[in-house]
Amino acid sequence: MRIQPKKTLDTWGALQLIWNGLLYFLEDIVPVLSLVIVVFSLIVQIFYRYVLGTPLTWPFELSIYAYIWTLYLGAAHAVRTQDHVRLDIIYNQMPLELQKLCDIGFNTVITVLFLLILRPAWDYLLFSYRIKTVALKLPWTYVFGVFPLFLALVVVHNIGHIVRDIKMVFGRDGTR
Repeated sequence: MRIQPKKTLDTWGALQLIWNGLLYFLEDIVPVLSLVIVVFSLIVQIFYRYVLGTPLTWPFELSIYAYIWTLYLGAAHAVRTQDHVRLDIIYNQMPLELQKLCDIGFNTVITVLFLLILRPAWDYLLFSYRIKTVALKLPWTYVFGVFPLFLALVVVHNIGHIVRDIKMVFGRDGTR
């Protein structure tokens, strides 16, 4: 009987595993949970308003904030998987190389713009900690903390797409 050597992850493999798990949590699990919060809070609001006759303010506010998290993290997921909506009538008629050049240009512009607004968004997020929401009395930082996270995720995803597309257009060693 031959004993198989134990498979071990190298450092890079372990980091990739952690990164993919983090992305899965942030872009798949959190948006689903926040969507469940939206539905649950709306059901609570409807029950209290129409069955008990005493409307509550916090379920509506909670549903809005959870929807914001669903929206931004879902958009980051769409960028990663390239499932976002695009006008592709002309794009699909172009040769693949030209499509990839257009993707490189578009992703570069978006990445630069998002990098430019990341710092002011972070600064505002830290400033807004003192401001509380109306019904839940949460700091605004918790409500809009997803926005800088969204910007950072899109930047990382776009850099990955840009590198992949450059390799595809120019070849692995930079030549055609």
